Amino acid sequence: MRYFAIFLVFIALILFGIVIFGGNSGSKSNKSTSSSSVQAPKALPDYADTGAIVRLTTDGPINGDDIHRQIQLTVSSTTRTLDIIQGYQGTVIQTESFANNEPAYSAFLNALYKSGYTLKLTSKQNKFASDSDQGSCPLGDRYYYQLMNTDNNADQSLWSSSCGKTVPGNFGGAGPLVQQLFQVQFGNYNVFTQNVGI
Repeated sequence: MRYFAIFLVFIALILFGIVIFGGNSGSKSNKSTSSSSVQAPKALPDYADTGAIVRLTTDGPINGDDIHRQIQLTVSSTTRTLDIIQGYQGTVIQTESFANNEPAYSAFLNALYKSGYTLKLTSKQNKFASDSDQGSCPLGDRYYYQLMNTDNNADQSLWSSSCGKTVPGNFGGAGPLVQQLFQVQFGNYNVFTQNVGI
């Protein structure tokens, strides 16, 4: 009888171990399943058929609110918009919009992608790289490169400046090329911005 009781205790311990360790291995497999279902980030050209937009903002010298200007170029799969902004509160004083289409937007996104539009500059690449633009390049221009309205929380905002390698911002792409690519989206860019002073 004593051996039978020991045998039952032994079986109970085995079953208890299976329940405890079996539950843990099950939760591990659930974790691996859930992590594999997380969406991988899209490459920039993959946003051509979505509601995502790209935007370049050129922010002029830090000066008085009444004379401060920004030039903002926004492109989506349906629209291209050119805005002149006064001051620091986002007051649009001139605007013009043009139609766009998905093939044109796809070509544009591919060109931006190959120009490094989504590349972030790190301190390993340039010791002056910084995420903060506050007070940077105050007498020059700052450039903001944005990807917005993404469907997988991949919005991005990077910046660079006209003040050279000691104020590079955190944009790792080919700044002058990207700026030109945005400008040629608008046939009237030079005429529209000729009196802005940036």
